[in-house]
Amino acid sequence: MPTPEGSNTHRALLHAEAAIEAMVRGDGQEAAHCVSRGYERINLPVPAGGVRQRLEYLIDSVYDADDGEALFAAQVRNRLRALLREKRE
Repeated sequence: MPTPEGSNTHRALLHAEAAIEAMVRGDGQEAAHCVSRGYERINLPVPAGGVRQRLEYLIDSVYDADDGEALFAAQVRNRLRALLREKRE
């Protein structure tokens, strides 16, 4: 059953999406801020590592923790992977 759009896990994924958009714009500082806000939403400490690694872990944490947000988390993960593929090309 999907979780409410106002849930903390859903909001964390919205922050993850905002981080991806900031990465697209080349704004690493805003991306890092969005990732940190995502962690705040789910009450997890921000791990060490680069923005991309922290973002991947945030998405995976929501995917693992909330079955209702697993599909949305997978979609966000796919957007991130698509962005990373584009940057390599």
